[in-house]
Amino acid sequence: MFRFMKNNIVVLAPSPSAKKILKIEIFYLAVIASLLTATISCNHEDKKSSGEQQNTIEKSQNAEGSQDEPEDEEKENNEDTTTQSQESTPQKEEIDNHPCSAAQEVNNLKTIEEAIQLINTLSHPVGIPCFISALPKPLIINATTSTLSVQPALGKDNPRFFIFLNKLLISFVPTGEGSEVVEFSYLISDYQSIKGEIAFPVTKELSESAAYERILNEAKTNTTCSACHAGESPASNEFANGAFISKAIKPFSKNQLDREALEALQDSCQNDISERCQIINAVMKSGNFLMTDFPSDMPTLF
Repeated sequence: MFRFMKNNIVVLAPSPSAKKILKIEIFYLAVIASLLTATISCNHEDKKSSGEQQNTIEKSQNAEGSQDEPEDEEKENNEDTTTQSQESTPQKEEIDNHPCSAAQEVNNLKTIEEAIQLINTLSHPVGIPCFISALPKPLIINATTSTLSVQPALGKDNPRFFIFLNKLLISFVPTGEGSEVVEFSYLISDYQSIKGEIAFPVTKELSESAAYERILNEAKTNTTCSACHAGESPASNEFANGAFISKAIKPFSKNQLDREALEALQDSCQNDISERCQIINAVMKSGNFLMTDFPSDMPTLF
């Protein structure tokens, strides 16, 4: 610095070297200011970038969440569908406990007494369709349009059915006169049989002799079957009380229906839940039946 007088005032003026130093200081201050400005700007950009990045992450997470929700809903819907499917499908336990299923598996029936035992194991009341459904399969059957019986057929659409179980024959009609009973015939030979009858529905436990007692006359000396089945006499003691032996009779072979006619009959009952069709479907369910003839030596009514 140097001094000089101007109008009696002392003026301080920077020396050339001081001016140079001042310029350098101003330059450095400008540089520092520029650096500070750049730093502040960078920090702002970093914060802005960080915020945008955070927003991007949040949006991405929200988008993923939105995608997961339908998957979760779809999973829940699938679980609901599975649950509904399980509820609508009958379990094996329920099938095994069906009221028309025997308490124990029935592989064979040989006598009228055993048929009564089977009826007693079923849930009451027991209808004819239920009883037929409980019989051992496949059913071996014969069907006739014969009307020469107290249990007459009503044409080919309502035949009289016979089920063959060894020496035991079971007969019934799906509708009309005699449709409220099931008749039994135990073959002693091709010429003789023991008869019995049970009225349906069965509402209580049956006695061993129920089928025989139902067809006894008032004096209990004969059965009501003796009018057609001649030569009646009391059965041996191996059968329950009231059992009688008489002539065995078969329907005329010309009245016998073939399998094609029976399958057509079953087709006509596909969407029919009447008692008649329940009986027909119980006999021919899923085609699980075999056709047979009566013994060739068995006589007809005349």
